[in-house]
This record gives sequence, structure tokens and C-alpha cells, in this order.
Amino acid sequence: MTGVGLLAAASAATAAFLIVRAVVGVPLRLATRIAPYTQRSRQRLGTVEPATTGAPTRSIWGPLLAAVARGIATVADAGQSGQLERRLRNAGLGHLSVDDYRRRQLASTAAGAGTGLVVAALLRLDLALAFVMVTGCAFIGLTRWRSRLDHRTEERRTRMQAEAHVICQLLAIYLRTGDTPQGALDRLCARADGVIPGELTAATGLIRSGAQPVDTLEQLAADTAEPAAARLYRLYGATWTASGDPTALMALAEVLRSGRRDALARTMAKRRTAMVLPLVMVIGPILLLFIAAAIPTIVLGR
Repeated sequence: MTGVGLLAAASAATAAFLIVRAVVGVPLRLATRIAPYTQRSRQRLGTVEPATTGAPTRSIWGPLLAAVARGIATVADAGQSGQLERRLRNAGLGHLSVDDYRRRQLASTAAGAGTGLVVAALLRLDLALAFVMVTGCAFIGLTRWRSRLDHRTEERRTRMQAEAHVICQLLAIYLRTGDTPQGALDRLCARADGVIPGELTAATGLIRSGAQPVDTLEQLAADTAEPAAARLYRLYGATWTASGDPTALMALAEVLRSGRRDALARTMAKRRTAMVLPLVMVIGPILLLFIAAAIPTIVLGR
């Protein structure tokens, strides 16, 4: 086996390992899984719990891989850690930490570069074309997670636009039936399921733990990705001390529903235009040919 073939095989094996590691993940050890149950049993029996002292064992490759992942995130324009945490929450990936996201981005980049190297070796490209192939595949792998983040954020924004006016109406109904703002939020979070109720559930937990409702809802409005949801949060926070304002919530619901209806009408008009354009581009030249074929007969009488 030549050196290029050996390098291609090693790169293919590394890319396959990184892809499987990113998809499957690292399984938890048995001791970690049963630790909560053993600690509970020890507490009930009155026995001494084993003390866990010292930091967990880390690989020597950890800091190096973390530095490489941070460099790749800087190249991909992923933003600072605070901005990236906000983007992960807006995309519904709040369970991922910034380091986890950057490691997956690094694995995707390495897998793309390895795939490009394997394809270049199979096609027996020269050095320049192989470099272009590897660079292109690595760039695709580099931007895959960012594209996924943007796509999931846009999907959540669409869902929030559809939910916003309904949530306003539900909160207004709960307030009109005698609930307090806190009670209305509790009923909504217990009965509704969606993106906005999920965000309000997190805010309700903070309020119950002692946070100020107005500040919590204002921070939630600043962090959310959808302006319609931000308007709802700010309005509900502004009327919290006055026991809520159902009339303002119903008015906001009507405004959001009208805006949603206008946006759908514009989208439908654009799609109708996009459907007509191919027909015009295909039929238009044919009609022009038919008209041009009759011009010599009309002008010259032939």
C-alpha cells in the first residue's frame, strides 16, 4: 500500500470514528448510572456515603482539542460564549453546552476533511485538486452545525409566530376568570405545550425561586428569537403589578393575528409568482417564435 492510500485509509477510519462518536455519544459508566440509587439506599440505611474527592480524570488531549475547537469556532463566526449560549437556547439545543457544540463542530470539520481526502485518493487527483477537494469538504463540515443552528432557530420562530396570539388569548381568559398573573402562567404551563409555554415554564420557575417577575420577563423578552413573543413577555411583565390586563392581551392577540395573516398573504403571493415564472420562461420563447414566423408573410406577402 502506498503512502497516499495509507493516509486515506487512516483518514477514513478517523472520520468514521468521529461521525459515530458525534451521533452515538459516550455511554455513561455503570457506577455513574447507579450512583443516585446507591446514595439513596445508604441514606435510608444510615450508612456512610463514600466521599468523592479530587477532580475527575481528564485526558491530556482535552486542552489541545478545546483550543482547536475554539479556533475553528472563531473561523466559523460562531460568536462569543454568551452569544453562542443564547443561539443554542433559541434553537432548542439548550441541553448542549458551548464546549459540546464546539467539539461537535470540530468533529464535523474533521469528518468533512477526511471525506474529501478519501474522495481525492479514490479519484487520484493531483495535489492542487486534492487540496481544493479537502478544503471544500472541510468547509462544508465546518458550516454544517451553524446551518443546523440557523435552520432550527427559524423553525422555532415560525412555531412561535403561530402560537403567540393563542397564548395571549389564553392568558386573557385565565385573568378574566379571576386568576392572578402567577396563577394564569401556572395554568398555561400545565395545560399548553409549545415553544412559548416552554420558555414561560422556565421563567415561572425563576419567579417561584424569588426572582422579580418584571425583570425575569424582560430578560426573557431580550433573549427570545421571535419579536412577537418578546412583545407578549414585555406586556405581561408591565401589567404584572396591576394583576394583569386582559384587554391589552386581547388587543395584542388581534394585532399579532393580523400581522400573521398579512405575512401569510404576502408569502402566498410570492409563491404564486414563483409558480408562474417557469411557465412564462418556457412558453414565452415559443410564442415569440410563432409570432416571428408569421412576420415575413405579413410584411413581404410570402
